[in-house]
Amino acid sequence: MCIRDRNETKQKQKNTKDMIKIVIFDFDDTIVDNLKMDYESFSFPCKKFGINMKSFEDIINFRKNKMKSNEIIQILLKENNVKFEEFFNTREKFLVDKKSFDLLELKKNINKVLKFLNENKIKLILCTSRDDPKKITEFLKKNQILDYFSKIITRDDLNLNMDNRNYLQRLLTKNILMKKILRVENSNPNEVLYIGNAK
Repeated sequence: MCIRDRNETKQKQKNTKDMIKIVIFDFDDTIVDNLKMDYESFSFPCKKFGINMKSFEDIINFRKNKMKSNEIIQILLKENNVKFEEFFNTREKFLVDKKSFDLLELKKNINKVLKFLNENKIKLILCTSRDDPKKITEFLKKNQILDYFSKIITRDDLNLNMDNRNYLQRLLTKNILMKKILRVENSNPNEVLYIGNAK
């Protein structure tokens, strides 16, 4: 009985392996842990405008409760005279600064996952709504995982003027990027696995 169950498990694993030919990874919150970057992106404008900043745990809890950046900013600006646009733009400048990438860390065990998939001859593609492929490539190279990916697809590849600061626009961008990958790779959607989040 145990032998049969073991064989069935092996067969299921084999079938899964045969079925999935491409795995597409998102960047933020998937390949990398960006909690520190996220926290500092709110802390930086708070320091600039003299606003009391919430704790690191508070920001994490806001995110766990699915709060978007605009909602967090509104909480921070409560009882302050700073304009929303001023805070928002200052935060955006921080996020596109090269130094902010230094706050990113690889997700735990992501290196092992990428190595396993690579050894099993599964094509890996990185897909992100970010528009800074050079920074992403440098980060992947620095953390010795660049060679695992056959392609890096970013918002730049779409040649569209889309506002990545908007949540719905980011979802739309990722959707268009996914369709582009399927078209370029000439892949059956049933043979492709996407790993990412909905942010």
